[in-house]
Amino acid sequence: MPHLYYVNRWYTIYASIATLPILTVTHLALLYIPQFRHFNGHAGGGGQMKSQSTNGDEALDEAKRELSMITGNAPGTTSFRSPPNSIKRFLMSNLQWTLIVVDVILAMFLTGTVLWLGISEVAVENWHVVFGLIWCLGWCTVWFLDLIRVRDAFDWVAARRAKRASVANRASASKTSSIQQRHTPGQDAQSSKTQRDHYSRSHQNPISTLTKRSNRSSSSSSSSSDEDEEDSFSNNGTVMGMPPTSALVDASGSPANPQNVSASRRFLSGPDLHKSTPSDLHWTLWYFETIKLGIQERIFFFIPLFVTALFLSLGVTLFVERTCICIHPQQISTRITRMLQGVSCQPHKVCFNYLTLPEKPAEEMIVKFHASSVPLESAVYYDTVPRFGQVEAYQHMALCHWIDMRPYIKDEDRFIHSCDLTSLTPNTTYYFITTFVEQETSTRIVENREMKFKTQHNSPSEPVRFAVSGDRQSMSTISKAILHQATLQDISFFVLGGDLVYDNGMIHCYRRWDKFFREYEAYGNYNGYYIPLLASIGNHEGLFWQFGVTPLEALNYVQMISHKVGDTGLDRKLNHIHLLGQHSTLTILDSGIVQTHQSQVAWMDNMWSTKYANTNKLVAYHAPMYPSSRDFDYIWGSTGRKYWEPLFDKYNVTVGFEHHDHLFKRTKMLSTEGQIVEKGGTIYLGDGSMGISRPDPVDIPVPHFLAKRGSRFHFWLVDIARDWGTYRAIDHYGETFDILNMEKNANGEWKSVENVLTEEERNS
Repeated sequence: MPHLYYVNRWYTIYASIATLPILTVTHLALLYIPQFRHFNGHAGGGGQMKSQSTNGDEALDEAKRELSMITGNAPGTTSFRSPPNSIKRFLMSNLQWTLIVVDVILAMFLTGTVLWLGISEVAVENWHVVFGLIWCLGWCTVWFLDLIRVRDAFDWVAARRAKRASVANRASASKTSSIQQRHTPGQDAQSSKTQRDHYSRSHQNPISTLTKRSNRSSSSSSSSSDEDEEDSFSNNGTVMGMPPTSALVDASGSPANPQNVSASRRFLSGPDLHKSTPSDLHWTLWYFETIKLGIQERIFFFIPLFVTALFLSLGVTLFVERTCICIHPQQISTRITRMLQGVSCQPHKVCFNYLTLPEKPAEEMIVKFHASSVPLESAVYYDTVPRFGQVEAYQHMALCHWIDMRPYIKDEDRFIHSCDLTSLTPNTTYYFITTFVEQETSTRIVENREMKFKTQHNSPSEPVRFAVSGDRQSMSTISKAILHQATLQDISFFVLGGDLVYDNGMIHCYRRWDKFFREYEAYGNYNGYYIPLLASIGNHEGLFWQFGVTPLEALNYVQMISHKVGDTGLDRKLNHIHLLGQHSTLTILDSGIVQTHQSQVAWMDNMWSTKYANTNKLVAYHAPMYPSSRDFDYIWGSTGRKYWEPLFDKYNVTVGFEHHDHLFKRTKMLSTEGQIVEKGGTIYLGDGSMGISRPDPVDIPVPHFLAKRGSRFHFWLVDIARDWGTYRAIDHYGETFDILNMEKNANGEWKSVENVLTEEERNS
């Protein structure tokens, strides 16, 4: 499949200009034609056609009277029925409502399509022409449906009655005689004969050939006349291509002269049928004529309607262009609303800084910052002692690379700088500043404050402390409180297990990421130390919060988060591993959002069997294999158990951090497919509740594999050493409400020890 890429906003406008005005004008103009003032359809098995005389409509009234005499109905009305089991006839007898429903569906389709384009602005590589062809196909379909509307229902009824009369006149002599005997001899009989002769004369030339063909096809037997009659009607309401009776007779009963037919009557009947051949009667030859005549007859209605539709379509398109829809909390913004708010990243300055955890945090660090100015170069200056922002005083400098986001972020310029600091000393504080040189002015822009971070130790036995949470609610006091409580624990880094900002993979929601990084910069530090971020991707980082998206459909996350030195661009992998001290590793996995579960198996097997074979193994990912509230066999959980769990058992993975369900949970020690074991298995902790939580699903029984489940905002504080590990669940008030101790025996097998906290331990 070809990759998706974000295209220029004008494609959205082109699509809107080409569709909304044309279709809006066409539908409104067609719904305005005057015939419906004479017609009122009814649903069900039958209906009534009501007519009113208007000036200059003698021929139309004459045709109705003739049909009334033939059918025996009153002159003012003509009954007709919708044949049973005939969708076509039902729609024709309820034509007004049919077209209204079609118009509503079309409007919803166009609005949804334009909104989708405004949100994603995606097309298939250079095949955007294909999208145009699809749209054209949609237009043709709708115009074909309008064909039914142009042929008024009265024309269909009149032609239907004419067909019945033709069949009746050529029936057997005995049937004709019996019909005539029902009338009084003398003047009434002569009048009836005169009326029938008058009707027959009105259908001779110029289309006698078509009439004879129709008669031959329908007079084979009287028993099949009804079937032939119904099959001979096309969507345009004519018999074998014949125009309606009202268009072919004048007041005297003679064939009408097309030059004397008014434009509105020609609008009913189509092009000049007296000069037509059978092939000319195809709907494509008169359909565009009806459109042209409709515009000519109502030019003063058409022009303002077209201008109004044009401005409305442009306005709607521009308003929904570059739409951003975020949740938790719900926020909707467009290009216009963001323009009114002003730029998010001011020019000629560093907008914000953050750190991401590399593979070896004792020796490396990744410094990232955003700026809007086009750079010539960018760098990080750092030292082990404070230099108070004096560039020339720092002993070390690392050049940065940057990603140009202008092809994707259209509202403002944006450059993401990534700086790799290597060959660092373990367990050491580093002071640093970020700088770049503007291309426009060749001026060096320096961050006006000095920042610091501390590298991890590389002890083979000392514990490493970090915090884990996920499913974070943006701009929430609870999420800020959880982040603050975690940093008070003097952690080495903070793990976010997906759904960081709930931007739903929409590139135009970049400002939600700006707010997140500013919030993390403000609350994610301890005594001035910047705490590195370690993230796994969640489904709300993918377009329309879906699993199985492409890197371009998770562009904000892919470009703004990196965890490997030298790893840049869209081809970066979203699974990575991190060394903790010299004794443990934490592996981050992609639970099917961009990379499949199966595609990561070989990489895990290689890492855990060679480079990090002799380490304690922890894993973190988004979608749980052992969910706390959803169905056990849901696809992403069962797929994870199928491909990952055998490796977890093989390499004795101690703990798996899961998210996505917005609850607190702790499982028992589990082996393959939820088998409970005493040692050598994996305990799963979760389930992502950093400001987002749901009520405890009391109506869902607690699964056999869960030790605890509840609804509580929390994070997990982890201390992992060579032979032991402690895992504490702490809420946003700083209260520890669950604790798990694990120990490793002489055989290298881990065993859990569940502790019940005393009141003194809770308050300590």
